[in-house]
Amino acid sequence: MKECTKSSIKRALAYLMSLVIFASVVFNGNIGAGQADGEVEVEVVLGNFTNPTETSLGSVGNYAVFAKEFDKANHMEGTIAVKMLNILSSAAFGVTGNVAGYINEDENIIYMEDITNFEGFSQMNDVTTSNVIVPAGTVIDRTFNNEQGIAMTYDGQTVRFNQVNNVGKTVCTVDQTDYQIDFDEAFRGLVTYSAHFFNDINNGPNSSFFSNERAEIVCHPGNNVISVPYTKLASTDKNGGMRNPDLYVTCQDDFGNESDQFSLIINVVDESGNALTDQNIYFDFNHIIVNGEQSAYGPEGGKVLWNFGPNFTGEAHFVQCILGHVLAPLGKV
Repeated sequence: MKECTKSSIKRALAYLMSLVIFASVVFNGNIGAGQADGEVEVEVVLGNFTNPTETSLGSVGNYAVFAKEFDKANHMEGTIAVKMLNILSSAAFGVTGNVAGYINEDENIIYMEDITNFEGFSQMNDVTTSNVIVPAGTVIDRTFNNEQGIAMTYDGQTVRFNQVNNVGKTVCTVDQTDYQIDFDEAFRGLVTYSAHFFNDINNGPNSSFFSNERAEIVCHPGNNVISVPYTKLASTDKNGGMRNPDLYVTCQDDFGNESDQFSLIINVVDESGNALTDQNIYFDFNHIIVNGEQSAYGPEGGKVLWNFGPNFTGEAHFVQCILGHVLAPLGKV
């Protein structure tokens, strides 16, 4: 999965298949997690995960990456909740100063149900205010570095941090917190959300225009839903057989639906206007401009949702970064 900054992909929502490849905190005393010496384990109280519905992303909307499987191959910025984290690079991840202003402090969590290559979990980004949840069975040694640091062992691999706050605000295992994610249930909710807006095309934008060189979408106040054949925006040729147009979006801030405040939802369909199935699609935009901005960390990305639909099991490749949220509940991104 190509990783981009929080503003570029403010949320990445995808079921990433195993073949490839989205709180206020109260805790009772010192946290013990998987201690080998039989020390009493203490629960970390973080609240409840809210599953998506057909009209709301729920807690999923608070994550930069929400996935069943996530290949972390380079540096990324933002919070993640993943069933399986495949660490392919030791580059840092988590919250940075660039994206801290977008984090919901009531649900500032990095949730990793399972991890491959645990020793690659060696550095976090500079804003370590998240509550970090590591796999059940991780042995956490809080005596490391004269009880100032933390050592964690999982699957026979150990990582060490000289200071606990080099990892996060709190650190515990999945089985030591009330915050639990049933990824199967969450993704069923994402499928219903995707299907709801995939069928809601009665509230279209004021105008739209597409050519080989330029695509424009102008929204009216409130939520705008438009279906766009991927052939107008992308290619099935990974070698660049089609030039992707520059995309210009004009959004409004007067949202009609408060549950998820997207000014524009782009339903990506096939060339005949039908729901996508197993296509492999390559997006290689030179420019995506929302309200005249293409900032690396601006808020404009939060106004747009790319919805690949409830039946898409293919792959959506973003050769460069993309502004907006990406929703592909059964596909690969």
